[in-house]
Amino acid sequence: MKDIKRILVISRSTAHCHKAIQYGLDLSRMLGAELYVAHIFTDPFSMAGWNLCIPLGTIQEEYRLMAEKTRKKLDRMIEEQQDLNNPVKVTELVTEGAMTNEVIKLVKREKIDLAIMVAHEEGRVEKFLFDHENQRLVRKMPCSIFLVKQ
Repeated sequence: MKDIKRILVISRSTAHCHKAIQYGLDLSRMLGAELYVAHIFTDPFSMAGWNLCIPLGTIQEEYRLMAEKTRKKLDRMIEEQQDLNNPVKVTELVTEGAMTNEVIKLVKREKIDLAIMVAHEEGRVEKFLFDHENQRLVRKMPCSIFLVKQ
């Protein structure tokens, strides 16, 4: 475990990543590793050119507000789970794009040694929206993965 110098917690849903962030903070503290928390937004409203009855600007503004709210939730979760006697420096990485591609880019760019992500079963809606992202990430990840069960 001494070769783990950089840890990345992958957040796709702030409702389910509390435990993954706690593991990231604890492992970073124990190993003296740098901690990164990444939230990847996949814009489901990238519908330019679609003939919608709702103005695209309205949808995009709702998406922007949702992204801002998610960033604040992440900040609050990290702050609440920090050990005030031994805090860990956390670098937040918030980006938009295809989940698998963006995570792999982050892992390579930041030279991540261990990725932590929630291992949850994907229901029908998640399969439709995320298209088996966990499975794809596990197969393509260029570093070790720590899967956290809820």
